Order: sequence, then structure tokens, then C-alpha cells
Amino acid sequence: MQSITGIAPLQKRMESKAMIMLTKAKAMKDHPMHERAHTCGPSRLKRSNFVRNAKTLHEKFKDQLPSDIEPIQTTGTMYDWKDGPGRYKVSSKVPGLSVKGEISKEKQRLSSL
Repeated sequence: MQSITGIAPLQKRMESKAMIMLTKAKAMKDHPMHERAHTCGPSRLKRSNFVRNAKTLHEKFKDQLPSDIEPIQTTGTMYDWKDGPGRYKVSSKVPGLSVKGEISKEKQRLSSL
């Protein structure tokens, strides 16, 4: 089915996404997973572990991956997402719309063409 649709299998897409996320975590020093991406995890057994799975994939495909990772610098610019007064203009009248019967039939016909 994947050959017909041209979409990669789900497992391959999950693996590539995990490798991308781990590479991003390694490249960003202020990323919460940066330390865990560079060090060995605890030896506690778990069913699944993102870092362990991604590291296994990196080892499996290390000959196809670049040897060094450029660090990503984050911008310190924070955007103001709060709505302040006067930021938006609310209009209750829309040009061209009016109460029924206010515009003549001929004007309505001409405006709809």
C-alpha cells in the first residue's frame, strides 16, 4: 500500500521523527533534553524510552548521518501575545450589506454580477 500511495511506512516515519528530535535536542543547549541526549540514561528497565530508541537509531544509521552537529542558537525575542486595549478594531457595519429592502432590486442585481 505504501508503494501505491507514496507514503513511507508508519514505523519509518516514527524513526525519522525520533532521530530529528534527538538531533535537535543535541544541537540546542537550552533544550530540556540536551543533557539526557549526551549522557547515558539510568539502567532501569522500561518498556520504551525515547532517548534510548533514538540513540539506537543513531548508532544504526551513523554512517549516513553527519559526524558533527552545528549548535542551534535560540532567539531571545519573546513575542507579546497578550491582547491590549485598542489592538483590534471591531466594526458592526459591513460595507455593502444593509437591511432588507433598503437597496433597490436593480442595485442588488448589479452588485451580484
